[in-house]
Amino acid sequence: MELKYVFIIISLLGIGLLYVCSLFAQPTVITLETIDQYEGKHIIAEGTVTRYYLTPQENQIILIQDMKATKNIDATTLFVDTPTNVEYGDYIRVTGTVQKYNGKWEIIADEGNTVCIITKWQNITCPLWQIAEYPQRYINTNIHISGTIQQLSEDSFLLTDDTGTYSFPVLLDPATDNALSLGDAVSVHATIIYEAATLRYYLSTSDDPQAVVVESED
Repeated sequence: MELKYVFIIISLLGIGLLYVCSLFAQPTVITLETIDQYEGKHIIAEGTVTRYYLTPQENQIILIQDMKATKNIDATTLFVDTPTNVEYGDYIRVTGTVQKYNGKWEIIADEGNTVCIITKWQNITCPLWQIAEYPQRYINTNIHISGTIQQLSEDSFLLTDDTGTYSFPVLLDPATDNALSLGDAVSVHATIIYEAATLRYYLSTSDDPQAVVVESED
């Protein structure tokens, strides 16, 4: 056999081997803060759901945010072929490919069950300092948070952390049986809203009269 044919065969075998290896290669696990370094790469990422909706073609768009990021970054868009049952505030994992679309980063989820709900929002307790420092990350997101009641009124109270350093206003549902007292340690299921008129963020418990649960009393 001529030498040139030997080289051709070796080259073809090498290409075939690389292709087979690529099929079994594991996606790279990344953080959303570093997504700009992985354009065109197959990755695994995790984040908190801040928005989701269906397109006219019945695909699902999910926006996720890294709530523990050390800098403010835009939410990352996930494009999912098959709609999932995610909710605002759920912590999820996605496997897919990174691309830039209209100047923003997005992840095209792999076909199949590649969007996994790791923890439902009801089971995630957010630290109060994190909410107070980065409220814009949580707008319209369901959260579970604990603290102590201060400045109590009929329709609201101020939720304060154990150190008294951070606090956040909570709006109560009108139907709530307000058996709350100053100093109560409470667990709150709520949604963060932004009121443009007052330029303030609030924790809203609307439509859920059981959203505030007293954990203990002083």
